[in-house]
Amino acid sequence: MKEIGKIVSVHGVDGDLVIAHYISNQHAIKNLQVLLLEVWEGSFIPFFIEKIKGVSNDDFILKFEEISSREAAKAFLNKRVYVFDGKSIETSSEEEWGYLAGYELTDQHGHSVGKIAKIISHGMQMLIEIHYRGREIHIPLHPDLVISIDKEKSTIQLHIADGLLEMWD
Repeated sequence: MKEIGKIVSVHGVDGDLVIAHYISNQHAIKNLQVLLLEVWEGSFIPFFIEKIKGVSNDDFILKFEEISSREAAKAFLNKRVYVFDGKSIETSSEEEWGYLAGYELTDQHGHSVGKIAKIISHGMQMLIEIHYRGREIHIPLHPDLVISIDKEKSTIQLHIADGLLEMWD
């Protein structure tokens, strides 16, 4: 079993879900028939895929057979997504940060910066996309900058270069 991403939003009214992923061989997504959702901590429930569309480097939209409404889909927001056979799906190197989408970002002083919209891979550089003071901005993400990650509270504390956020004031 291998983690491939996280459900970050609902799409439309029929129960479609948007999954932020870190799969490097996106063509393999279309061959998936079932995914596992960690509905409760340690419980991995299989869901059968009805259709997959909108595959990009960052996310894809899918419809599970078992979910047929927007309201039902909302119950799965922020759930981690896994595949049974990790051999068929390749994830991006050691910097698999996609699960941070939806996490609260704080700076080195503990001040809230905002909720992470998504993680972007830009060549060798990973970036956090966040809505800050009415603008979409990108903040560098590297293991050396991470102070702490609390998966239970869905927070990440990151060392942000002095003056970087002030650029957006």
